[in-house]
Amino acid sequence: MPPKKTKKEEVQVSFLPEVTEEELVSQHKRTAIFITIFIALASFLLFVILALMPWLNVKRQVGGVNYDVSQLDRGLQDVPAAEAQRIQDVALKVSEAKKRLEGRPAFQNALTLVENSAINEVVFKTLALDDKGSLMLTGVAQSYRALAKQILAWRVQPQIKDVRLTSASASPGIAGAVSGVQFNASLTLTPEALQWSP
Repeated sequence: MPPKKTKKEEVQVSFLPEVTEEELVSQHKRTAIFITIFIALASFLLFVILALMPWLNVKRQVGGVNYDVSQLDRGLQDVPAAEAQRIQDVALKVSEAKKRLEGRPAFQNALTLVENSAINEVVFKTLALDDKGSLMLTGVAQSYRALAKQILAWRVQPQIKDVRLTSASASPGIAGAVSGVQFNASLTLTPEALQWSP
């Protein structure tokens, strides 16, 4: 009798350990935590490097300035007498210029005052400062209400003694609506507001 044929059985063999779903989820969580910690550390390190760069740059520049000053000191010690006299002459001229400027009004202070007290609805066209401390302005406000707000903004400034509106006229727009208010104003400034300082 011929041997009996048997069915071939397939057997799957794996050399890897069986991993349960819980272990797989746990591995993914650990991997995610590791990646998160790595990203956080890398971000922190990058932040520290970026925070130190300006400080190191300033330190390097200060070192360069100190070196330049020491070179100037060394160079000044070697300056001949004629050069030293020229430097003294320039220092005297600078001192004289400073004395002359101290009594004159400083237009930059007036510009800063106008800029700090300006409201958004007003645009200035011209500015002029006379030797008595009066600032003449021309400009355009969006409305009479905006012009009134600007005048109030000037009046609360301690550097402004007096505000005078010399003229104001509405510019008619489409259908008779006001498209803007052109005005001229004079501001009398305090002497302290115009004092020149080096």
